[in-house]
Amino acid sequence: MTDNGVLSFAIYEALGLFDLFIRAWLPSQASEKVERALGNALDPESIQLLEAFSVTRVLRNHAWEAEGSDKIDPDRSVLDRPLPDHVIERLNSGQIPSDERAQLREDCVLASLYPGEGIQFFTIVASATLSTNSEIEGALRNELLKRVRESGIREPAVYEGTGFGQYIVTGRADPSDVFAITRLFTSINSLVLEGKVMARPYTHVCAHSEPLFFADRLPLMQAARPHDLEALLRSGESQVLAIRGSLGTDLARWLSEGEMVSSEKIIDDGVIKIVVGMLNADGGQVVIGAIDRNATVPGGRADDHPRLKGLPLRGEYICLGVNDEYGDEDWEAFRVKLNDLLAAKIQPPPAGAISISRETVDGTRDIWVIRVQPARATWFYRVLSETGPVNFFVRRGAGTISYAGIEADAYKRQRQRG
Repeated sequence: MTDNGVLSFAIYEALGLFDLFIRAWLPSQASEKVERALGNALDPESIQLLEAFSVTRVLRNHAWEAEGSDKIDPDRSVLDRPLPDHVIERLNSGQIPSDERAQLREDCVLASLYPGEGIQFFTIVASATLSTNSEIEGALRNELLKRVRESGIREPAVYEGTGFGQYIVTGRADPSDVFAITRLFTSINSLVLEGKVMARPYTHVCAHSEPLFFADRLPLMQAARPHDLEALLRSGESQVLAIRGSLGTDLARWLSEGEMVSSEKIIDDGVIKIVVGMLNADGGQVVIGAIDRNATVPGGRADDHPRLKGLPLRGEYICLGVNDEYGDEDWEAFRVKLNDLLAAKIQPPPAGAISISRETVDGTRDIWVIRVQPARATWFYRVLSETGPVNFFVRRGAGTISYAGIEADAYKRQRQRG
C-alpha cells in the first residue's frame, strides 16, 4: 500500500467465504495499478485477490452524522479551499493544536473515530435485476437507508458503487444484541419494490472487534504527485494530459506585439473546457505554462522566437511559466482564485475532484498542474453565465470535443453514472 501511495486504509479479518477485507482510499487513476500490485504481493503467500468494489457515492457514514441526518458535508466554501500542506502535515502527525482541531471539526473536515466493542460486519447488497430505471433505483436507495436507520446497528456506513455488489453496508452490533445483524439483513432481503427489484444481502462477520491494521492520512498538495513535471512533459499530450501555454494570457498577441493581455475567452475555451472534458472522461492532468518548442507561433517556430530564447526546456517544451498571470497576488492567493473560477464555471462545482499544485523550473518559472480525478457519480457542464449556453465536453485522444443532443445522450448511455 505504501509503495503505491495509498495513505488511508484498513484491513479486517473475516469469517466465512473471505479471509480479509481491505477498505482503502486509492490515489486518483491508480485503482488498477494498486490491484495488480496487491495481487502480486499476495500471490507468494497463496492468498488470492478475489473481488473488488469501487465506491461512487458515500450515502452514510457514522463519523459525519448529525441529529436527524444520515450524512453532513463540509460547507462549499471549505471544499473549494483545500487545506495547505503545513496543516495537513500537522494532521497526519497528530500535532494539530486543540483550537485548530476544534475548528476543523466544526467545519466537518475532521472527525474523531472511537470504535466501540461489538461485532463488526459487512453486508453486500446486490440488485436481483440487471437494469432498472432511476426512479426505482432511488426508491431502493432511500428504503435501504431507512432500514439501516431503524436497525439499531451502531457505527453504520452505506456505500453505493460498482463491482461485486451495488451497495455495501458496514456497522457494528452491540454484544448484548448480536441478532441486530440478522434483523438488518432479513429486512433488506425482504425489500421488493414494484415487483421488479429485490436486494439480496450477503453478510460477512469480522473475526475481531477492531481492524488488523488502520491508517488514515491525507496526501500533501505539493508532495503527493503521481508524476514529476519532466516526466509529464516528456510524455506529451494525450487523453489524460493537456499542456497549455497560459491560463488566460493571449500568447499570440504577446509574441507578436509584446503586449501581455488576458482574455476570459481563452480561459473558457482552454482550461475550463479541458477540465470539463476530463471530468466526463477518464480524468487527467492539465499542465499550464509550457509551449511545444516545435509549435508554429507568430513569426515562425517557437524554438526560434526571440521572446522564448533562453527559457528552460523540459522535454520538447519551453517552460514559459505563469508568473505574469499572478498580478498583485502570490501563488497561494491565485490558487484559491483559480479554484473559485473552476467552481463558478463548471456545474456541478467539481469540489474534491480537482487539485492544483505548482512546480518551479530553474527557481524562476512557475508551472501549474491541475489534477482532475475521474468522476463516476455525475456529469459536468461548462456554464459561463446564468443566461449563457451550457456545454458538454469529453476528452478524446489529445483533444476535447463537444457533444450535444443525440451524441451526448449516446455517450452518457454508454458510460452510465450516478
